[in-house]
Amino acid sequence: MQYDLALLPAKFAKLLASAGDRTAGVVTPHGSWLVRLADGSLQVDAPVVGSPDATVQGPALDVLLWLWNRSSENVTTTGDDETITLLRKVVAAVLGNRSED
Repeated sequence: MQYDLALLPAKFAKLLASAGDRTAGVVTPHGSWLVRLADGSLQVDAPVVGSPDATVQGPALDVLLWLWNRSSENVTTTGDDETITLLRKVVAAVLGNRSED
């Protein structure tokens, strides 16, 4: 995600314009990442430290499928629903960008 934002900042500017300063934790048994969604920027760090605004958690494959909006059976989300929605929109925009390559 961070790579795509750096390549095409204008494509994500509108999406992240009203992000404020949100954090989303993505947690699997194999690792965790903290996604910082801010006005016009995005940063991915590992591991999750502190208390993010929202968390997506589950087995790695299920979390990946959830991020791709494919399934949510074994995934739990907690915290701020708007942050969860924004995370999914950013991932969808990245996937849309990759399909245009």
